[in-house]
Amino acid sequence: MKDIKIVVATHKPYRMPEDAMYFPLQVGKANHPDVDLGFACDDMGDNISAGNDRFNELTAIYWAWKNLKGDYIGLAHYRRHFQGKRWGDKWERVLGREQAEALLRKTDVIVPRRRRYYIETMRSHYEHSPHTVNADIELMGSIIRERQPAYAPAFSQVMNGMSAHMCNMFIMKRELFDQYCAFLFDVMLEFDRRVDLTGRRPIQKRFFISEFMLDVWLRTNGVKYRELPLVYFESQYWLHRIKMLILRRLGLKRS
Repeated sequence: MKDIKIVVATHKPYRMPEDAMYFPLQVGKANHPDVDLGFACDDMGDNISAGNDRFNELTAIYWAWKNLKGDYIGLAHYRRHFQGKRWGDKWERVLGREQAEALLRKTDVIVPRRRRYYIETMRSHYEHSPHTVNADIELMGSIIRERQPAYAPAFSQVMNGMSAHMCNMFIMKRELFDQYCAFLFDVMLEFDRRVDLTGRRPIQKRFFISEFMLDVWLRTNGVKYRELPLVYFESQYWLHRIKMLILRRLGLKRS
């Protein structure tokens, strides 16, 4: 039996999957030392916990890379998980070990089902979002060209494409996880050093640009993957999101 560890990033009390392969991790602990959820915390060992307000769930990925052992490592969120079964209530549909092992015998990586935008590219989507700053795309492009030039063509392709695997979620072989993290944190830590956050609203200080790095890495290395749908445990307000997407695309709303 393979040792599969799926880190579940959370910053508040929440029900966790019962399967033992799930590993709840309290993120941003360094910034909230008085909050104790009873889980392992991302400020233990080698960590970037203090940067959680910028790196989001990447503090959980970094912590797992540096501190967690396992044949396979993954990431999920307290309010969204990979779907295994198609029936039952939401918790019964969360991916279980038996299903995960069967899938990982056939593929190198499990990722969320691709999110398609149809009417705009990923670059356009990023530029029209009220939560992001356009300059981040150019900064990340520059960093990749300087530090990881082999990934530059894929970065351009991903940003000019109309779909992506979002949420920084995955399950992958340990050796691939190590390779991915070496690339991811080389560019993201440099991004953190260079980015100018002056005058930004708190949500604009979050590094949403990181969500495209998984596809950049997968595409460059030709890694085989399998897509799974997600199970959401809070409303996604899809109609409102679609409305805002159309309004932003028409230039009628930006913030």
